[in-house]
Amino acid sequence: MLIKRGFGEKNKKGQVTIFIIVAILIIAAVGIYFLVRNNISQTNVPSEFEGIYNDFVVCLEENLESGVGILESQGGYIYLPDYVSGSEYMPFSSQLDFLGVSVPYWYYVSGNNIEREQVPSVNSMEKDLETFIENRAINCFPENFDSDLEISLGEPNAKIGIKKDEVQMNLKADLVLTRGDSTAEISSHEVIVETELGKLHSNAVKVYEEEQKSMFLENYTLDILNLYAPVDGVEFSCASKVWSVPGIFEDVQEAVDENIAVVKVQGDSNNYFVLDTLSNKIPSDVYVDFLTSSSWPTTFEVEPSEGPVLIAKPVGNEFGLGALGFCYVTYHFVYDYKYPVMVQLRSETTGEIFQFPVAVIIENSNPRESLVGESSALDVPEICENANTEFTIITLDSNSNHVNADISFECFSQTCDIGTAENGVLDEKFPQCVNGYIIAKAEGYKDAEVLTSTVNSGSLTIFMDRVYEMELSVALDNSYYSGEAIITFEDAEGNLNSVLYPEQDTIGLSAGTYEISVSVYKDVSLEFGSVTSEYCTEVPRNILGVFGLTKTECYEIEVPEQLISRALSGGGVGTVTFLENDLRNNNEILINVEKFPEPDSLVQIQENSVLFENKIAEVSLR
Repeated sequence: MLIKRGFGEKNKKGQVTIFIIVAILIIAAVGIYFLVRNNISQTNVPSEFEGIYNDFVVCLEENLESGVGILESQGGYIYLPDYVSGSEYMPFSSQLDFLGVSVPYWYYVSGNNIEREQVPSVNSMEKDLETFIENRAINCFPENFDSDLEISLGEPNAKIGIKKDEVQMNLKADLVLTRGDSTAEISSHEVIVETELGKLHSNAVKVYEEEQKSMFLENYTLDILNLYAPVDGVEFSCASKVWSVPGIFEDVQEAVDENIAVVKVQGDSNNYFVLDTLSNKIPSDVYVDFLTSSSWPTTFEVEPSEGPVLIAKPVGNEFGLGALGFCYVTYHFVYDYKYPVMVQLRSETTGEIFQFPVAVIIENSNPRESLVGESSALDVPEICENANTEFTIITLDSNSNHVNADISFECFSQTCDIGTAENGVLDEKFPQCVNGYIIAKAEGYKDAEVLTSTVNSGSLTIFMDRVYEMELSVALDNSYYSGEAIITFEDAEGNLNSVLYPEQDTIGLSAGTYEISVSVYKDVSLEFGSVTSEYCTEVPRNILGVFGLTKTECYEIEVPEQLISRALSGGGVGTVTFLENDLRNNNEILINVEKFPEPDSLVQIQENSVLFENKIAEVSLR
């Protein structure tokens, strides 16, 4: 017997080696199959399922486009931050209502006077889009698909990447399509949408950072105020200068609407409305627009004012000052002005618009402080942070009916917003304070304040006087007068409320005692030539250490030529007490005053000023 041991052993080893290699290749092939199964199955969907799967992918794409559109229209948010309301002092809530769309402010000041920023990052926008896609993926199949088709979709997990000119989406979700014996499984679904969301957002951040750094919107606003509102000035006049606050606001708001709208980041660098600091940062195919509207939340305040009017009284027409030889009016008014601006960035290539609002704030005729880095507090009263005394406030009218009033608390010149007395009752914690003022405000009622101590818990009832809107009529020597007059009501607490008649012919009054003055002015034409006079005064001098000695120094004062166009020609002052029944049962106040001699000289102007103080204004209701 021939035995070939060596050959036989070698072949067995060779066969085993081949089997091992084949097994490894099979295992590797299986592994590769599972690794790339998603891509294979996605690109090789059986023809009978192509229609339903293509519809699914198209739906995902539409949802992605929809989410991008929401991000662009809502300042980089799909899911809005928590809503924060505004206040009488700060009109901004955390969102601006823009044509029915709530757009979060990137910068605003809350109702309790806290600066806040809400600038979304690229990462936060991606997270919003991921949640948006995941919530909508299950709805990407028709409700009435083929009865013999079974669809199963696993838990979706979206990954979004926002690039400069596109948004990439990869949705992981096990999709199983079954019809009879045929089955398709697709686990990864990719969609790319061409959009300049990323580009617009990055440039929006540049515009926002420049506003926070240079306050260019506030500075434009200050220039507009100085052009369209009385701020500082000296004028030669023997009549009071009077401005209507509503009229000033209307002029300023109209000017702001028109001027802010023409501010640009591209254009001639010598153009006042072109922002040089941004022109090199924003690409030429991105247009930036700034919009505002008088219908948006706005506050406008000016001091010193007398109700709805500003009055600057003349110097030089008082009796005994005739030696001056001239009259002049000087004024200085300080403004608080707060309003929103919507910033829109538009792509020339795609037409997409990304928008976000910011609050523009002028306080004491100055722009707000630049906010760099993290948001900070604007003089948050420390006392307001330590409210720990339980107090009950009840607000009633004169007939003991409950009044819904906003309650604040003032202590050591610091004011805290407490809350609203719903149905006339507020149970809330107050800061501890000895001799603080609880202030109640309600529409249609006079502000009420009560001095009290909040060191210990307690309760307080505040009675509020209703304000009645009364029509005003002026008679001059018992004949109806339709010319210009200034009517001022001063109550027992010294609060002034003035109107420029007949432009303003109503006033809101509550029961009480008032001193009422009416100043009637007439157009005149009085020209005074320039006058040079010498003015001498004694000034101290020191000779060899001896004090108390004086010497005379004289100066020449030149009064320039002046033309007086308006002068006091009638009026008077009267005191009257209005009961609530008087105001409730009547709707008009008639004031009769006397006419003065023709103001045809500076002497007569001064004499008319004296007459005014001694003439009685007769007041009647009807």
